[in-house]
Order: sequence, then structure tokens, then C-alpha cells
Amino acid sequence: MPPLTHLTNIEDAASRSPFRVAFKIPQVNPQTDQIELWTDITFHQFLLDIEHLAGHWFHVLKETSDIPQRSVIALCFEGYKYLDIVHVYAISRAGYIPQLINIFRDANVETAVSQHKVDSILTWKCKGVYRSL
Repeated sequence: MPPLTHLTNIEDAASRSPFRVAFKIPQVNPQTDQIELWTDITFHQFLLDIEHLAGHWFHVLKETSDIPQRSVIALCFEGYKYLDIVHVYAISRAGYIPQLINIFRDANVETAVSQHKVDSILTWKCKGVYRSL
């Protein structure tokens, strides 16, 4: 039996109960700031989203930026959105070690990164891959 990891748990859930709801994403009306409806994300869709972004991040990190697999990749974002979670799993699925760094609007990225041993950093605001830290 292969070891259980966060990735094998998702794969197992997607194979056993593909249409079971994994996430409920609120759709907020920007004018009223009220939740209008909820969108269901199944385990199957969650796994598909992870696999899709894993291919993207493998291309960006390994093939484009020549960052070796098993490198620590700092992920700087607020961490409140479904896609933030998918990116964490996708970086791991692509063969890298995600290091989460919560960055608020007034935070200094260099200060936050200096506290962690990271090989590269990805930020959603700068939309880039930074190699030399």
C-alpha cells in the first residue's frame, strides 16, 4: 500500500466519491457584499484543477526557470480563495515543496522570505518567479 499523503488522500476521495462536494464557494454580490449562491466543487473537479495547475507549475518552474524538483517554493498570497488551495496542492503535485507565507497588503516580501529557507518565491501580486533569494 503506498504511503498516505495529502495528494493520495485527494486521489482516493476522487476515485471513491467523485461527485461528493469538497468545497462550497460563495458567490458574493459586489454591490451588497451578500452571498447570493454557493458553487459546489467536487473531489473530482478539485483533482482535475490540481492536475491542470501542476502541469502549468512544472512547466514554469522546471522547464522555464530550471528550478529542480524538491526545491522549496514560497507561496505568497492571502490564502482565502479556492485557487490558493489548488495552487498549494499543484506545486506539491509538480514535485516541489510549498512553503506558505501569508502576505498582507503592507507586508515586505523580502522580510517575510528571509525568515524561511526557500529556493524560489511565487507571488500573485507580482506574478513572477524569483530565483535568487
